[in-house]
Amino acid sequence: MMNSDEVISLYESVSELTGQMLTAAQQRDWENLVALEAACSDRVAALKNGEPVTPLSGETRTRKLAIIRQILAHDRA
Repeated sequence: MMNSDEVISLYESVSELTGQMLTAAQQRDWENLVALEAACSDRVAALKNGEPVTPLSGETRTRKLAIIRQILAHDRA
């Protein structure tokens, strides 16, 4: 089970990777996009397997929501 800092770190990594994926797609850099997707998938799997069931609270929860919104914005773009 991960602690809250590890959870936030993984979410930030996913956000960074999705931003890089967006750039790769815009540049039609398909090989890099595939590699970035694999790396992103690994981190999402780590979150699924290790994120605590207990909800985060306070500032950590707010930070997680902001990161998720950024990930979704990358995905929409």
